[in-house]
Order: sequence, then C-alpha cells, then structure tokens
Amino acid sequence: MLGPASKRPALCVGSLVCDISITGLDRFPIAETEFSARSDVWHREPARLIAAGTAGNAALACAALAGPTRLAGPVGVDLLGQTLRSAFSDGQVEIAPTANRSTGTHVIANSGDGLRQAYFYPGEHIELSSVPRAWARGHILFSGLNLSVTRPITPGVIELAAIAHDHGGLVALDIGQAGDDMLNFGELAELNGAVDVLIGSRYEWGLVLGERPEMRMHRLRGACPGHIVVKHGSEGLDLYRPGRRDPLRVAAAPVEARNPIGAGDAFAGGLLAAVGAGRPLEEACGVGGVDRRTGRDRVRTGAGAVRTHLNQPSRASPASATRPLTYRALRSIAR
Repeated sequence: MLGPASKRPALCVGSLVCDISITGLDRFPIAETEFSARSDVWHREPARLIAAGTAGNAALACAALAGPTRLAGPVGVDLLGQTLRSAFSDGQVEIAPTANRSTGTHVIANSGDGLRQAYFYPGEHIELSSVPRAWARGHILFSGLNLSVTRPITPGVIELAAIAHDHGGLVALDIGQAGDDMLNFGELAELNGAVDVLIGSRYEWGLVLGERPEMRMHRLRGACPGHIVVKHGSEGLDLYRPGRRDPLRVAAAPVEARNPIGAGDAFAGGLLAAVGAGRPLEEACGVGGVDRRTGRDRVRTGAGAVRTHLNQPSRASPASATRPLTYRALRSIAR
C-alpha cells in the first residue's frame, strides 16, 4: 500500500452503478411476446452483482492502494443502492448521501463465443452542488460525468476544483465515457485551468478533437494549461506537460491479463493514490498502467491497482493493494 502523504481521503465524483453480470450463455434470446424456448435462455453460471461505474472503479482502486477514499455519484435508497453502499464500504470507500430514489444498473450478458449484450440505466443524475464541500478539500478525480451529472457540468467542476486547490489538492478529470454525450471540446475549454490533469484514451481524444486533431490539441492546450494524458492501452501513454511541446511517453507496467475491462479506471485510481502519497505526476502516471502482453510486475503499486480491475486472484491480506475489490461480487441481495 502506498504511504499517504495527505491526511484527507481522495474524492472521486461521477458514474456509480451496480453491474449485473450474466455469463455461461450458449446463445442470446430472441424477443417474442410470450416466454418460449426461443425467448427464455438459461445460463450455466449464477449472475453476479458487481460494484462498478467509472468513478466507482477508480475509487476502489485508489482505496486498495491508499486507504479510505470518498465517492459521490448517483446511488439510490432502493435495495440495490443499500447493497452497493455496503460493498463499497467493505472496500474502504464512503459514498456521499443523495436524495436519489433509484440506483444505476448495467446488465451485461456474455456468451461463450465472446459476444455481448448490455442494458444500461445510469440512475438519476446528481447535481455537483450536492457534493459535500468538506469532501473536496483534497485531491479530486472526476470520471463519467456525462453519465451521472446534470448539465451544465463545467460550473460545478470549477467550483469543486477551486475548493481542492485552496487546500493544496490536485484535480483530475477523465473525459469519458465515450459516446455521443461525452464531454465535448467546448466544455473542456470552459474549464480554463480549473483541472490540473485531463485524462482520455486515444479513441476518446479522437472523438473530442475530431478532424485535424493536432491543431485542436494545440488549441486545447492553450485553453487548458495543465497536463493532458493520452492513453494507448498496453503501449503506455503520452503525457503532455505545460511548457513542453512534445509529450513524455510513459511505459505501461507489465502484468498478466485476465480481463481488460476497467483498466482505464484502475489507471485513474492508481494515479490519484500515487499523487496522494506525494509522488510526482510523471511517476504517478506509471501507477495503474498495464502492459497486457507480459506477466512481469515492473511497478508494484501499479500492478496492484490494475489487479483490482483484472480480477486476478490475491494471496495477500484484505488490506493489501492487490485485493480484487472492483470486480468482486457483491453480497447477495437476498441475504
């Protein structure tokens, strides 16, 4: 576990859902008006409830590395929400209270031949004004805001970022999740220096920058004078630094791959934990990075964060950084 340099828990703000994972399908159902052998498909393995969401995943990864972490997102007072709060609490993540009635869900069905169907309900959006101001007095990560926060988004981000900066905190924002409603170029430009680190994958930045990406990246760097991270999966990432024209290439930490889903959230959580431990940003970018092509641990703290999301078996104690929290099954609702 990383040694905490900051006494205040980090805060993650954004998407928070309960994944319902269904595996062991021989085929997908065919929609009909009545239950039949075509529409009613059995699966060989039990369904799992999983604490998830982009901000939720990052919070669990951060907590696995750095200890108690806070999370603000759309969780309801329903049975799923109660179960979700309990699961995150087991992972040393405290969720902010909300007035939401329902909890977001992501029902994912996986067939044996690698195909997938999914149904997504993001939950009731939250207002950033509802995030406890005392929780913002430290490092903050925003993630999946397009899935969880009522627009306009940028004024709330700027307000919380100002509180964090007043207390010496770093503010990072993951521009995803990719899609038609993801944060756009204009919204990012409106931040005007409020965010210290912008994070996105090569694919996500391509959607934001559109045609002539080099020219628009130059414009974005002028509007957002902080750091910009462009993730390249197992090839590592490019870190654009203020006052430097060319990016710094940061290699990924090599680990054995089990499941790459959530690896980007693990990166964000690892970065947040490393910054909280006093690591410089260039080094923090190596925490949580994963090279899925090999099985060697080059950055132990980074491998720990990634294992949280790759669901690798752990032989360590429950408080260890390698505890597989993010993709562990929630306790049964019926219990």
